[in-house]
Amino acid sequence: MSDFSTNLQLPYLMPAQAQKHVTVNESLRRMDALVQMRVQSRATTAQPGSPADGELWILPDGKSGADWDGFTAGRIAYYRDGAWEEVTPRAGWFAFVMDEALLCVFGGVDWTSALAASDALLAGDLADAAAVSELDQQVKAGSTPAFAGVQFPATQAPSADPNTLDDYEEGGWTPSISFGGGAVGLTYGANNGGRYRKIGGFVFASGYLEVTGKGSSTGGAALGGLPFPVAGAGLGAHAAGAIAQIPGVTASAGLPSLLIAPGGSTAVFGETGSAAQLTHAAFPASFSCLFSLMYGAA
Repeated sequence: MSDFSTNLQLPYLMPAQAQKHVTVNESLRRMDALVQMRVQSRATTAQPGSPADGELWILPDGKSGADWDGFTAGRIAYYRDGAWEEVTPRAGWFAFVMDEALLCVFGGVDWTSALAASDALLAGDLADAAAVSELDQQVKAGSTPAFAGVQFPATQAPSADPNTLDDYEEGGWTPSISFGGGAVGLTYGANNGGRYRKIGGFVFASGYLEVTGKGSSTGGAALGGLPFPVAGAGLGAHAAGAIAQIPGVTASAGLPSLLIAPGGSTAVFGETGSAAQLTHAAFPASFSCLFSLMYGAA
Protein backbone atom coordinates (compact mmCIF):
# COMPACT_ATOMS: atom_id res chain seq x y z
CA MET A 1 0.00 0.00 0.00
CA SER A 2 1.18 3.53 -0.75
CA ASP A 3 2.29 5.81 2.10
CA PHE A 4 -0.01 8.54 0.75
CA SER A 5 -3.72 8.88 -0.02
CA THR A 6 -4.78 8.79 -3.67
CA ASN A 7 -6.44 12.17 -4.23
CA LEU A 8 -4.87 14.71 -1.88
CA GLN A 9 -1.61 12.81 -1.25
CA LEU A 10 -2.08 12.97 2.53
CA PRO A 11 0.57 10.98 4.45
CA TYR A 12 -0.65 7.90 6.31
CA LEU A 13 0.32 7.04 9.88
CA MET A 14 2.64 4.04 9.97
CA PRO A 15 2.44 1.22 12.54
CA ALA A 16 4.36 2.04 15.73
CA GLN A 17 5.25 5.43 14.30
CA ALA A 18 6.85 7.93 16.66
CA GLN A 19 5.73 11.54 16.78
CA LYS A 20 2.41 10.82 15.09
CA HIS A 21 1.37 14.41 15.59
CA VAL A 22 3.88 15.50 12.94
CA THR A 23 2.21 13.37 10.25
CA VAL A 24 -1.27 14.35 11.38
CA ASN A 25 -0.40 18.04 11.34
CA GLU A 26 1.14 17.68 7.88
CA SER A 27 -2.14 16.19 6.62
CA LEU A 28 -4.14 18.95 8.26
CA ARG A 29 -1.95 21.64 6.68
CA ARG A 30 -2.35 20.07 3.24
CA MET A 31 -6.12 19.71 3.66
CA ASP A 32 -6.32 23.30 4.84
CA ALA A 33 -4.72 24.39 1.56
CA LEU A 34 -6.48 22.09 -0.92
CA VAL A 35 -10.00 21.67 0.48
CA GLN A 36 -12.17 24.68 -0.51
CA MET A 37 -9.05 25.79 -2.38
CA ARG A 38 -8.57 29.44 -3.20
CA VAL A 39 -5.56 30.73 -5.12
CA GLN A 40 -4.34 34.31 -5.34
CA SER A 41 -3.92 34.31 -9.11
CA ARG A 42 -3.32 32.17 -12.17
CA ALA A 43 -1.70 35.02 -14.13
CA THR A 44 1.11 36.18 -11.80
CA THR A 45 4.42 35.27 -13.44
CA ALA A 46 6.90 36.76 -10.92
CA GLN A 47 7.36 34.85 -7.68
CA PRO A 48 5.91 37.05 -4.86
CA GLY A 49 8.49 38.52 -2.53
CA SER A 50 6.43 38.57 0.66
CA PRO A 51 3.58 36.05 0.44
CA ALA A 52 1.39 35.32 3.44
CA ASP A 53 1.67 31.90 5.02
CA GLY A 54 -0.75 29.44 3.42
CA GLU A 55 -1.23 31.34 0.15
CA LEU A 56 -1.42 29.50 -3.15
CA TRP A 57 -0.87 30.43 -6.82
CA ILE A 58 -1.60 28.57 -10.04
CA LEU A 59 1.68 28.69 -11.94
CA PRO A 60 1.31 30.22 -15.44
CA ASP A 61 3.56 29.86 -18.48
CA GLY A 62 6.49 32.27 -18.24
CA LYS A 63 6.74 32.08 -14.44
CA SER A 64 10.01 33.15 -12.85
CA GLY A 65 11.69 33.29 -9.46
CA ALA A 66 14.23 31.46 -7.33
CA ASP A 67 11.76 28.72 -6.44
CA TRP A 68 9.18 29.03 -9.20
CA ASP A 69 11.80 28.47 -11.89
CA GLY A 70 12.03 24.87 -10.77
CA PHE A 71 8.27 24.32 -10.71
CA THR A 72 6.04 23.19 -13.60
CA ALA A 73 3.45 25.48 -15.20
CA GLY A 74 -0.10 24.45 -14.41
CA ARG A 75 0.78 23.18 -10.95
CA ILE A 76 0.13 24.95 -7.66
CA ALA A 77 2.73 26.92 -5.70
CA TYR A 78 2.00 26.62 -1.96
CA TYR A 79 3.80 28.93 0.51
CA ARG A 80 4.05 27.71 4.08
CA ASP A 81 6.49 27.91 6.97
CA GLY A 82 8.69 30.30 4.99
CA ALA A 83 9.20 27.96 2.03
CA TRP A 84 7.55 27.13 -1.28
CA GLU A 85 6.06 23.72 -2.07
CA GLU A 86 4.89 22.49 -5.48
CA VAL A 87 1.54 20.68 -5.50
CA THR A 88 0.50 18.55 -8.49
CA PRO A 89 -3.25 18.91 -9.16
CA ARG A 90 -5.46 16.08 -10.38
CA ALA A 91 -8.06 16.36 -13.14
CA GLY A 92 -11.34 17.61 -11.68
CA TRP A 93 -9.87 19.78 -8.91
CA PHE A 94 -11.56 23.15 -8.41
CA ALA A 95 -9.95 26.39 -7.27
CA PHE A 96 -11.41 29.85 -6.70
CA VAL A 97 -9.11 32.47 -8.29
CA MET A 98 -9.19 35.53 -6.05
CA ASP A 99 -8.01 38.24 -8.45
CA GLU A 100 -10.59 37.16 -11.06
CA ALA A 101 -13.40 36.15 -8.68
CA LEU A 102 -13.64 33.07 -10.89
CA LEU A 103 -14.09 29.37 -10.17
CA CYS A 104 -11.70 27.30 -12.27
CA VAL A 105 -11.35 23.58 -12.90
CA PHE A 106 -8.25 21.58 -13.80
CA GLY A 107 -8.81 19.46 -16.89
CA GLY A 108 -5.62 17.44 -16.67
CA VAL A 109 -3.47 19.96 -18.60
CA ASP A 110 -4.85 23.48 -18.07
CA TRP A 111 -6.99 25.42 -15.62
CA THR A 112 -10.14 26.80 -17.27
CA SER A 113 -13.27 28.60 -16.17
CA ALA A 114 -15.65 26.12 -14.58
CA LEU A 115 -18.56 28.21 -15.87
CA ALA A 116 -17.26 28.02 -19.45
CA ALA A 117 -16.78 24.27 -19.13
CA SER A 118 -20.32 23.95 -17.78
CA ASP A 119 -21.74 26.09 -20.59
CA ALA A 120 -19.95 23.97 -23.19
CA LEU A 121 -21.33 20.84 -21.60
CA LEU A 122 -24.86 22.21 -21.60
CA ALA A 123 -24.62 23.54 -25.16
CA GLY A 124 -23.02 20.50 -26.71
CA ASP A 125 -23.97 17.52 -24.64
CA LEU A 126 -27.56 17.95 -23.48
CA ALA A 127 -28.83 16.25 -26.63
CA ASP A 128 -26.30 13.47 -26.15
CA ALA A 129 -27.28 13.15 -22.49
CA ALA A 130 -30.93 12.84 -23.47
CA ALA A 131 -30.04 10.20 -26.04
CA VAL A 132 -28.01 8.25 -23.50
CA SER A 133 -30.89 8.46 -21.01
CA GLU A 134 -33.30 7.21 -23.65
CA LEU A 135 -30.93 4.38 -24.58
CA ASP A 136 -30.54 3.46 -20.91
CA GLN A 137 -34.30 3.30 -20.46
CA GLN A 138 -34.70 1.11 -23.53
CA VAL A 139 -32.00 -1.29 -22.36
CA LYS A 140 -33.51 -1.51 -18.87
CA ALA A 141 -36.90 -2.24 -20.43
CA GLY A 142 -35.37 -5.13 -22.35
CA SER A 143 -36.11 -3.65 -25.77
CA THR A 144 -33.77 -3.21 -28.72
CA PRO A 145 -32.42 0.36 -28.66
CA ALA A 146 -33.53 2.61 -31.51
CA PHE A 147 -30.89 5.04 -32.72
CA ALA A 148 -31.65 8.35 -34.42
CA GLY A 149 -28.46 8.20 -36.51
CA VAL A 150 -24.94 9.62 -36.66
CA GLN A 151 -24.44 13.17 -37.93
CA PHE A 152 -21.33 13.96 -39.99
CA PRO A 153 -20.04 17.51 -40.56
CA ALA A 154 -21.19 19.33 -43.70
CA THR A 155 -17.56 19.57 -44.84
CA GLN A 156 -15.71 16.28 -44.76
CA ALA A 157 -12.68 16.03 -42.45
CA PRO A 158 -10.68 13.31 -44.23
CA SER A 159 -8.97 10.67 -42.11
CA ALA A 160 -5.93 8.62 -43.14
CA ASP A 161 -7.05 5.81 -40.84
CA PRO A 162 -8.56 3.05 -43.02
CA ASN A 163 -10.81 2.01 -40.12
CA THR A 164 -12.34 5.46 -39.63
CA LEU A 165 -15.59 6.40 -41.40
CA ASP A 166 -15.14 10.11 -42.03
CA ASP A 167 -18.09 10.97 -44.29
CA TYR A 168 -21.66 10.06 -45.17
CA GLU A 169 -23.81 11.99 -47.61
CA GLU A 170 -26.91 11.34 -49.65
CA GLY A 171 -28.95 13.36 -52.10
CA GLY A 172 -30.10 13.82 -55.66
CA TRP A 173 -28.17 14.42 -58.87
CA THR A 174 -28.96 15.09 -62.53
CA PRO A 175 -27.39 12.76 -65.11
CA SER A 176 -26.49 14.12 -68.54
CA ILE A 177 -25.09 12.75 -71.80
CA SER A 178 -22.75 14.20 -74.38
CA PHE A 179 -21.48 13.08 -77.76
CA GLY A 180 -17.89 13.96 -78.53
CA GLY A 181 -18.02 16.33 -75.56
CA GLY A 182 -20.94 18.30 -77.01
CA ALA A 183 -24.69 18.39 -76.38
CA VAL A 184 -25.99 20.73 -79.09
CA GLY A 185 -29.80 20.63 -79.24
CA LEU A 186 -30.01 17.80 -76.69
CA THR A 187 -33.18 17.77 -74.53
CA TYR A 188 -34.23 15.78 -71.46
CA GLY A 189 -37.52 14.43 -70.18
CA ALA A 190 -39.23 15.25 -66.91
CA ASN A 191 -38.12 11.98 -65.27
CA ASN A 192 -34.40 12.57 -65.81
CA GLY A 193 -32.68 12.32 -62.41
CA GLY A 194 -30.97 10.13 -59.84
CA ARG A 195 -30.01 9.51 -56.22
CA TYR A 196 -26.64 8.93 -54.57
CA ARG A 197 -25.06 7.87 -51.29
CA LYS A 198 -21.45 8.60 -50.39
CA ILE A 199 -20.05 6.40 -47.63
CA GLY A 200 -16.49 7.31 -46.72
CA GLY A 201 -14.60 7.46 -49.99
CA PHE A 202 -17.08 5.45 -52.07
CA VAL A 203 -20.04 6.73 -54.08
CA PHE A 204 -23.09 4.60 -54.85
CA ALA A 205 -25.35 6.23 -57.42
CA SER A 206 -28.38 5.26 -59.47
CA GLY A 207 -30.10 7.21 -62.21
CA TYR A 208 -32.65 7.37 -64.97
CA LEU A 209 -31.38 9.16 -68.06
CA GLU A 210 -34.34 10.30 -70.16
CA VAL A 211 -33.43 11.94 -73.48
CA THR A 212 -36.28 13.30 -75.58
CA GLY A 213 -33.99 14.58 -78.34
CA LYS A 214 -30.31 13.67 -78.75
CA GLY A 215 -29.48 16.79 -80.77
CA SER A 216 -26.81 17.16 -83.44
CA SER A 217 -23.52 16.56 -81.60
CA THR A 218 -21.45 13.61 -82.81
CA GLY A 219 -18.73 11.41 -81.36
CA GLY A 220 -18.20 9.19 -78.33
CA ALA A 221 -21.03 8.96 -75.77
CA ALA A 222 -20.34 9.84 -72.14
CA LEU A 223 -22.52 10.06 -69.05
CA GLY A 224 -21.91 13.28 -67.10
CA GLY A 225 -23.15 15.06 -64.00
CA LEU A 226 -21.63 12.52 -61.57
CA PRO A 227 -22.30 13.66 -57.99
CA PHE A 228 -18.56 13.57 -57.08
CA PRO A 229 -15.34 13.60 -59.15
CA VAL A 230 -13.67 10.22 -59.63
CA ALA A 231 -10.52 9.34 -57.68
CA GLY A 232 -7.33 9.72 -59.70
CA ALA A 233 -5.66 6.62 -58.25
CA GLY A 234 -6.07 3.86 -55.72
CA LEU A 235 -9.04 1.74 -54.76
CA GLY A 236 -12.16 2.68 -56.70
CA ALA A 237 -10.37 4.79 -59.32
CA HIS A 238 -11.07 2.17 -62.02
CA ALA A 239 -14.76 1.34 -61.85
CA ALA A 240 -17.79 0.42 -63.92
CA GLY A 241 -21.51 0.87 -63.90
CA ALA A 242 -24.39 -1.49 -64.57
CA ILE A 243 -27.08 -0.77 -67.15
CA ALA A 244 -30.44 -2.35 -66.37
CA GLN A 245 -32.13 -1.22 -69.56
CA ILE A 246 -31.38 1.05 -72.49
CA PRO A 247 -33.95 0.29 -75.22
CA GLY A 248 -33.05 1.06 -78.82
CA VAL A 249 -29.31 1.43 -78.29
CA THR A 250 -27.23 -0.93 -80.43
CA ALA A 251 -23.82 -2.36 -79.52
CA SER A 252 -21.89 -4.41 -82.10
CA ALA A 253 -19.89 -6.42 -79.54
CA GLY A 254 -21.89 -7.49 -76.51
CA LEU A 255 -24.11 -5.32 -74.37
CA PRO A 256 -23.94 -1.57 -73.63
CA SER A 257 -21.87 -0.80 -70.54
CA LEU A 258 -20.56 2.11 -68.47
CA LEU A 259 -16.83 2.51 -67.79
CA ILE A 260 -15.47 5.03 -65.27
CA ALA A 261 -11.93 6.25 -65.86
CA PRO A 262 -9.66 7.59 -63.05
CA GLY A 263 -9.49 11.30 -62.35
CA GLY A 264 -12.49 12.35 -64.43
CA SER A 265 -16.10 13.32 -63.93
CA THR A 266 -17.83 11.16 -66.57
CA ALA A 267 -18.60 7.53 -67.33
CA VAL A 268 -18.04 6.33 -70.89
CA PHE A 269 -20.71 4.35 -72.73
CA GLY A 270 -18.96 1.24 -74.07
CA GLU A 271 -19.77 -2.36 -74.87
CA THR A 272 -18.95 -5.53 -72.99
CA GLY A 273 -17.33 -7.32 -75.93
CA SER A 274 -14.75 -4.71 -76.92
CA ALA A 275 -12.86 -1.66 -75.76
CA ALA A 276 -14.69 0.58 -78.21
CA GLN A 277 -16.74 3.56 -77.05
CA LEU A 278 -20.32 3.82 -78.29
CA THR A 279 -20.93 6.87 -80.46
CA HIS A 280 -23.96 8.96 -81.34
CA ALA A 281 -24.75 6.53 -84.14
CA ALA A 282 -25.67 3.78 -81.63
CA PHE A 283 -28.38 5.92 -79.99
CA PRO A 284 -31.86 6.61 -81.42
CA ALA A 285 -33.31 10.11 -81.57
CA SER A 286 -34.89 9.64 -78.16
CA PHE A 287 -34.03 7.02 -75.52
CA SER A 288 -33.84 6.22 -71.83
CA CYS A 289 -31.28 4.44 -69.66
CA LEU A 290 -31.73 2.95 -66.20
CA PHE A 291 -28.32 2.43 -64.54
CA SER A 292 -26.26 2.29 -61.34
CA LEU A 293 -22.67 3.28 -60.54
CA MET A 294 -20.12 2.60 -57.80
CA TYR A 295 -16.75 4.36 -57.73
CA GLY A 296 -14.14 5.94 -55.51
CA ALA A 297 -14.47 9.68 -54.96
CA ALA A 298 -11.57 12.08 -55.34
